[in-house]
Amino acid sequence: VAGLLEIIGAYTSLPEPPQRSVVFALWDGEEKGLLGSKHWLRSPTIPTSSVVLYINLDMIGRMRNSRVEVYGTRTSYGLRSLVARQNAAADLQLDFTWEMKENSDHYSFYERSIPSMMFHTGLHDNYHRPSDDAHLINNEGIEQLSKLVFAFSYDVADSDRKFSFRSESRREDPAARRAFEQSIGQPGPRLGVQWQA
Repeated sequence: VAGLLEIIGAYTSLPEPPQRSVVFALWDGEEKGLLGSKHWLRSPTIPTSSVVLYINLDMIGRMRNSRVEVYGTRTSYGLRSLVARQNAAADLQLDFTWEMKENSDHYSFYERSIPSMMFHTGLHDNYHRPSDDAHLINNEGIEQLSKLVFAFSYDVADSDRKFSFRSESRREDPAARRAFEQSIGQPGPRLGVQWQA
């Protein structure tokens, strides 16, 4: 919530708004089955066809070793490079995962074929426990990630580029990634000549 409020503050302090409108939402009932985001998609306040990209922030307060999990960059073309470009200043360790699970509100939009992403700083031992207390929050990490998300979202909002949904992302999971990134090995000899790497 604090990260999102800071991003809202950054948008409201801009001398000129971006080309596209930016809608901010704080959903309720995520733990009970993504109730808030699913309700909004059934009764949207704007046409869902005008939603270019959904960005979800979930559990961004416990960053460790500057590491951030980034989900959904494969749901549209060019998202990973846009995030990476904006990360040059922050120099966070971005873990671009191919996994899309029904574990947070980004999934409601993904199910509707709307490009969607989630930024997350990872699970921890205090997750869903009374021991998850305010003194454990990494305030500097929230600030770093909020600046990155603001810069990235502004890039998207101030662009006239269309971010169409990649239906191929539904078939792309960590196993597909491993297969895709597997080394093909050394090429065999050709005409009696073998290349050395």
